[in-house]
Amino acid sequence: MKVSDLAEELEVPPSAVLAQCQRFGIDASWAGAELSGADVVVLRAELANDEAIDLTPTDPPLEAAPGTVPASAAVGAGAAGASADAGAGPPSSDPAVPASGGSDPLPPTAVGSMPDLIEEVTPEPEAEGFDRSTLAPGFGRPGAAAAAGQTNHEQAAKRQQAPPAPPRFDRTIRSGIFALVVAVAAYVGSNFVDLPVFVAVLWLIAAIALIISVVDSVRGRHNATTHPDRYRGAWVATLTLVLAVAGIIGITASVIAVTTDDPDDAPVGLADLQSVQVARWGYQRATRLADNGWHQPTREVGTCWSANARRDPRDVQRVEEADVNVSDVCNVQHTLEVIDAFAYNREADSPYPGPDSFLFAGQEACGKAFEAIKEKEPQAELRIEYPDGSGWGEGDHDVTCVVLTPPRQGKLAS
Repeated sequence: MKVSDLAEELEVPPSAVLAQCQRFGIDASWAGAELSGADVVVLRAELANDEAIDLTPTDPPLEAAPGTVPASAAVGAGAAGASADAGAGPPSSDPAVPASGGSDPLPPTAVGSMPDLIEEVTPEPEAEGFDRSTLAPGFGRPGAAAAAGQTNHEQAAKRQQAPPAPPRFDRTIRSGIFALVVAVAAYVGSNFVDLPVFVAVLWLIAAIALIISVVDSVRGRHNATTHPDRYRGAWVATLTLVLAVAGIIGITASVIAVTTDDPDDAPVGLADLQSVQVARWGYQRATRLADNGWHQPTREVGTCWSANARRDPRDVQRVEEADVNVSDVCNVQHTLEVIDAFAYNREADSPYPGPDSFLFAGQEACGKAFEAIKEKEPQAELRIEYPDGSGWGEGDHDVTCVVLTPPRQGKLAS
């Protein structure tokens, strides 16, 4: 049925029907709009009475006032109208006609009297934590009002979201700082060792750590500048990067100071560092060994030989006993035996100490061992072999302790 047909039936203007449609949330905005059967029942019951019907249920139900139309009458009228539409005759236009049967009357607009409207008037369940105060006026009505309510629901959900976490240091920045600390510790620690191989290992560790620090600092700075909402510490990454690059330059300058021929050519005075001096001595010694077929300038400990006949020294850059019938086997008759050998002053550019310093150092280093030998061989004498000035300048800082005895067999040193 159309709005205009219902208005003509009830003898009211179409605007009155449309007003009631707006009141009950019925989607009808013009006189030619189609109404469903349930809508017709509601509008017919409403417009047939002078007073508006209250949809609010009461508990217990209110008794009908004298002279009012029972709810079953309206329902009956609707049912009669439906029967009339089916062919039983025209429906009665009198809304006061009671319906047969029905002992428990309901208001004609109650949900229980209109099963078809239960789904339409039942509100959808609200989301947990939903704030009804955010709803726009008219929320719950079909159409545009429902859409407005959904928009308010989304806005409320957004307001309930947790605040964003504060930006934090990127892990690559932390690893870059750690690598820089390791590099500094390795380089500083190299100044407290006196073996060239240890210096080389510590410098290698420092170089690797500096490279890692540079890579991680670049990555951390990129993350902090491109994602400031998530990461911070761009200035820390920049400072770490600068220090790591400076460290790489320092390692490179140290290597140059080691390999240069003149210590005055070493950059920024690095040749004065103990680690550089020790490394320079190791570099000079390795170069000397390579030139001599990897033979050490001194005799090895346990070498025995006889000095009955005199010949030229074994090495012109060393002050040694005569080299005659040299053999590393001490079970044959011999008069000389090497009991100890050590490096004296591993700094490459230190001045030549002189014979007296070598003799004192040899007696101090080998004194206890020689005393033990003296008890076995009272006629034993301690001799010291050492480099001359030219050998000292080429990395030969070795001092050898040699015991001279009458001809004998077997080793004296244990």
